[in-house]
Amino acid sequence: MLDRRFFERTDTKHNKASLLESYKAVYTRSTMVLFSRKTRTPLAALTIKADDVGCLSMLTGRPSPKDSSDPHFQGMLNMPNQAFTFTISNLSDKGLINFNVLHTPHRVSTVDPGPSYGINEVNELRVNESYTIEADQRNNRKMILRGKTKTVVDPETLREKEVALTVDETETKTKGEGLYFYLSVVPDASCKALVEKYSEGTIWKVAPGFVRVLTRPPPPMPRRQLFYGSLPVEVSQWGSSARGSG
Repeated sequence: MLDRRFFERTDTKHNKASLLESYKAVYTRSTMVLFSRKTRTPLAALTIKADDVGCLSMLTGRPSPKDSSDPHFQGMLNMPNQAFTFTISNLSDKGLINFNVLHTPHRVSTVDPGPSYGINEVNELRVNESYTIEADQRNNRKMILRGKTKTVVDPETLREKEVALTVDETETKTKGEGLYFYLSVVPDASCKALVEKYSEGTIWKVAPGFVRVLTRPPPPMPRRQLFYGSLPVEVSQWGSSARGSG
């Protein structure tokens, strides 16, 4: 079962060889899920949450720049200068994943890219595991989102004041301003079943929920019992024989 702090299991259905689990994200508006493209298998998830319980968090898709084919998402908090956390989750029951939140674009080829590229020191997640990144490993400090501002002249007082930049204003600049993070999720190469799902291709979606299909192991073969008098004698294989005395 997934971590109940971030995912609520709303329904289950048993089939002969599988178990279907329906989940709803606890933080519905600020959780995005990585799906496999072909079978839409949920593989991983990222949740953003402000430390202040009164501050609302949201993730939303953004159009990709003309020079990029990678998906873009925007995280928003409705209060300025707020500390926030990322929670990374492995939604698979098959094997480990390596999940890095990067502050600099980088193709991860090692287990730990380190503070030169990543903000999270803990990046290996076991099956069904979630981990909250409380601080940036570069300085071990809380991450705080501060809005970009510009200086304008108030037409009434004729004095300068700071006002928040709009998203359009930041994106029309030669280099977009703001706080950018990049995600890298890699499956354990020794887990073939998990690698196959990632090999389908993957896609991030802001999703309120998802369905997992878990493979159920076959039931163990029942052991035969032969009765001699009042005492049962267990036989582990059908071709075996047993003798009793008395």
